[in-house]
Amino acid sequence: MTAFREQLASNGRTYCVGIDSTIKVIAADADPGPVPKSSGIGRPPTRPTTVRAVATSPSVKGWALAHAADFRTVTWRAGSKGEMSGRFAA
Repeated sequence: MTAFREQLASNGRTYCVGIDSTIKVIAADADPGPVPKSSGIGRPPTRPTTVRAVATSPSVKGWALAHAADFRTVTWRAGSKGEMSGRFAA
């Protein structure tokens, strides 16, 4: 798997592996805006409002379901336990 990830990186491709399905998705070219000012109560915010847990952007799962046709199965080797493959979208 390391060689596969290294090849993606050397080709200038970004990737993610093993992420939680509830993580919010925003476009790479989207401007998330400023980090909100602290209210003085609790921990100061560290993320822009658009990427916080209450953001209305889709989750990874929602994005993947909406773009199911864009995914392709990639097989990168046949190991002792059979082929290793996964579904990817770029």
